[in-house]
Formats: sequence, structure tokens, C-alpha cells
Amino acid sequence: MSLDIKKIVKKFLIEQDSNTARLAAKLGCGTSTIYDKYRRNTFSVADLEKIAAAYGYELKIEFVRPNKY
Repeated sequence: MSLDIKKIVKKFLIEQDSNTARLAAKLGCGTSTIYDKYRRNTFSVADLEKIAAAYGYELKIEFVRPNKY
């Protein structure tokens, strides 16, 4: 199973009323850099931390054991 980080990032941007161009500006990179990451689905944890910080958030990653009834 592959996690589609690009969908998570795009959803986050929508929730922040933002877009790829604004994200690139906040990160100090070109939009082509972000589009490459979308295309290849190659966002690193460090990338996600930078994105979160750019919008005033912290990144939280959890391993959660499912409830077994």
C-alpha cells in the first residue's frame, strides 16, 4: 500500500485557502519544484515539516493500533 502524500498536501492547501503558487512562495522555491513532488509523490518528512511550519502548524505522524473487537 502506497500513501498518496500529494493528495494530503493538496487537501491541506484547500483547507488553508491556498494553492501551489502560494506554497512555493512560502517555501522559497519555484512552483515547478512542488509540481515535480506532486508528479513523483516524493514529499519527504522534512518537506512536510516545512509545509506545516509555513502555515503555522506542526507535523504529527502517529502509529495507531486499530481497535480489535
